[in-house]
Amino acid sequence: MSLSATLKSIFGRRATNEEATRNSTPYKDLLARCERQLELVDPDPSVDARIAENNHLLRHARRVTSQEGEDGVIAEVFRRLGVDKGWCVEFGAWDGKFHSNTWTLVHERGWGAVFIEPDEYAFDLLTKNCAGLRDVHCFKELVEVDGPSTLDAILSRSPIPRDFDLLIIDIDGNDWFIWRSLQQYRPRVVMIEINPFLPADIDFVRWNDGQVKSSASLTAVTELGRAKGYELICVVGGNAVFVRREDFPLFDITDNRPTSMFRSRLDMKIFQGYDGTLFLAGNRKLIWRHQLRRDGKLDHVEIADADIQVLPEGLRVFRPRLSYRNAFLEAHANCLNRSRVPGNVLLEHQRNVTSECGEDGILQHVFQRLGISAGYCVEVGAHDGRKSSNSWSLINEHKWRGVLIEKDPAAFTALAELYAGNAAVRTVQAEVTTAPDCCLDRLLTEAGAPRDFALLSIDIEGNDYHLWRSLTAFQPKVVVIDFNPTVSNDVVFAQQDDADVNHGASLLALIRLGLAKGYELAAATAWNAIFIRRDLLAKVGVERNAISDMYYPVFETRIFQSIDGYLSTVGCDRLIRHDYIFDPERLQPLPPNVRVMPFTDGRLGQLKSTFFAP
Repeated sequence: MSLSATLKSIFGRRATNEEATRNSTPYKDLLARCERQLELVDPDPSVDARIAENNHLLRHARRVTSQEGEDGVIAEVFRRLGVDKGWCVEFGAWDGKFHSNTWTLVHERGWGAVFIEPDEYAFDLLTKNCAGLRDVHCFKELVEVDGPSTLDAILSRSPIPRDFDLLIIDIDGNDWFIWRSLQQYRPRVVMIEINPFLPADIDFVRWNDGQVKSSASLTAVTELGRAKGYELICVVGGNAVFVRREDFPLFDITDNRPTSMFRSRLDMKIFQGYDGTLFLAGNRKLIWRHQLRRDGKLDHVEIADADIQVLPEGLRVFRPRLSYRNAFLEAHANCLNRSRVPGNVLLEHQRNVTSECGEDGILQHVFQRLGISAGYCVEVGAHDGRKSSNSWSLINEHKWRGVLIEKDPAAFTALAELYAGNAAVRTVQAEVTTAPDCCLDRLLTEAGAPRDFALLSIDIEGNDYHLWRSLTAFQPKVVVIDFNPTVSNDVVFAQQDDADVNHGASLLALIRLGLAKGYELAAATAWNAIFIRRDLLAKVGVERNAISDMYYPVFETRIFQSIDGYLSTVGCDRLIRHDYIFDPERLQPLPPNVRVMPFTDGRLGQLKSTFFAP
């Protein structure tokens, strides 16, 4: 099956981008939702527009025998280079015709060629297809990175010139390593296979050791090309095309960084709940792996969340963050790189008195800009009133009034003792939920809170989203709310409305909720978002608050699949609340003896079932 056919068979429509959501979300429906939300959001349309402008050679894509239009791209490349007839190399060439990128060059334009194919069945077909062709040399070998079967060694047994015109590398695995090993030859153009389902910003390459067949990322291949004196000019299908640096100006590309030339498809996302449960978002299907279903239909193998858990259920237990020491989280509480979040200007004012991630300093600056010197605050999940508190400094240093709510008996005892005798502060022991008898509206009404009090802080490590969603009788000026920092910026996730579940919500979900309630994101720290009422935002000097300008997930794990069904990860390598570094093998939905190359029996391109094959 071609890549385009594969995409069509499993690529479903995703949610719109953030700006479209701002304009089209039915807010009243959003505010009424109580079930779990999970969706993957497409990037801003300007991303695809930028890629189309830079990857403009893709407009010439045309299929003769190639898989995704490489024939047309190659023709345009050599037109610009002024090469009419030359020499090409292709390996794994298969039969020389099926998904071949060189058939037209050799059979219609008379190019010389070196074809390399190790599969006996395919090599017999290759020699038959090339019979009688002048200057075509076929080798039945497996190209290695050292020894007598390196690409240099094989090519030296042919008359191909050292500066031949086109090299095609397509071996579904160690392509990166083979190109790196090439030293004695310098082709003008290199087309090399990448993993097209791996995001362009990930630098990933792995030696295929017999257990994993894993193609490299576009970024990894691009960096290798630059080290060898080449520049990226096109990404077509699952292939990247490079030319020598001296020829690059012929192609009129303004920005050839991988992220400006390519966007991966069928993205698979992974994140974790606070109890160590792992979740998937986006594509859940193994692109190259199929199974006959009960009804006899051949379909992609789909992964469930249960297939990727690294901890047994008995170890997936939630404990409140402040009830134990977590050195890993403490070390990363102030880790945002400001150069990566140009819109997050309030980070300049980060300062901790008792807060976790510098919220004390940000809030002090915000209220100064809003002209509030002694306001009213509400903190849900106040703990002992001091440890990681967003209200202690306001109450004790600036004489604020407020109500502090905590459900844990031991923490509440310390909280009540801290403010005993302070008439300006009311402490309440309660588990706040969205139920009428213990909802935030009722508790604040009973406490006599002003309708538009200054600060609401919600930090209950689970149902935070739904508590804010359910607040309708009050409109605080500023809201500080805890979010799940393992969730990617393009995933909308909010756990079900359940006080006994501790998975949290993504920043993007809270941004959507904030927009629905009339709030804008003003700042984001490692795991707390600060929202300001829309009518007040201009006063604090925040101008660019798109999520990509404000935050990157500091504990994000990136996941992607290889042609054999192996799931690889980069980024955060642990369950952050347990500080448990997990083995990627525990993530694998397929057992090792099933993770084999799908095209090994002479039926290249034909789909087959993992089990129950006819």
